Amino acid sequence: MSKMDKRIVVVSRDSLFREGEFTGYKQDGNYIETILREYRLMRRFEAEENPAWKQPIPYAVIMNNRGEIYYYVRGSKDYSEKRLAQKGSIGIGGHIDEDDLKSENFIEEALRREALEEVMLKPESVEHLGYINLEDTPVSRVHFGIVYLIRGDVKAHSSEISLGRMTSLLELEKLPMEEWSREALKAIKIKMLKENQQ
Repeated sequence: MSKMDKRIVVVSRDSLFREGEFTGYKQDGNYIETILREYRLMRRFEAEENPAWKQPIPYAVIMNNRGEIYYYVRGSKDYSEKRLAQKGSIGIGGHIDEDDLKSENFIEEALRREALEEVMLKPESVEHLGYINLEDTPVSRVHFGIVYLIRGDVKAHSSEISLGRMTSLLELEKLPMEEWSREALKAIKIKMLKENQQ
């Protein structure tokens, strides 16, 4: 079965944004509870072209104990989502598959699976940071980001990644990145600012 034929978790836009839509990065909200309670399954090829439904994507930023963040460039030949190929990113993640529903918190189950598929790492901790919603491209219009911070070191990465390395926050500011990664970087800066104030 191809990736586009798989059944994935979706939630209706009306349900997800019952309290009003937002754009960009947002720290709080009951979106996880809504997804866990009101999800349904849809073939991926149907969901990718239907903005009435949002596909929740667990989206993790990996940081090591030196405060460096994993930056990578998506491959061109093997990368499954052609619309994101060759784009720089700090987010590891993907769709929530039907198999992930075996777990009560299937969002975190999908996060663990995707992290192990895309990079080999030993997570020391996982923390939820907030949400990303953007509407200005065909990709972002049908996806909804659930942002996490994973602390740990990357040991290796998959063939879908053409370049991957730990990078300082200062250097990241100068690197080209997809729109979701720019929003996730805001989440990391807010997190680090709070830690420095404590």
